[in-house]
Amino acid sequence: MAIVASLVDAQGGTFVVQSEPGAGATFTVTFPIAPVAAGDAKQRR
Repeated sequence: MAIVASLVDAQGGTFVVQSEPGAGATFTVTFPIAPVAAGDAKQRR
């Protein structure tokens, strides 16, 4: 997990872990992205 947290942090994202004993864990990773204009999205296809 330390490696993932370092990589996510280096990209400006967040890494969250929620854990309950006996129930497991949930890992959430988010990264910031810039909005894409509709015309730009069509050009990439």
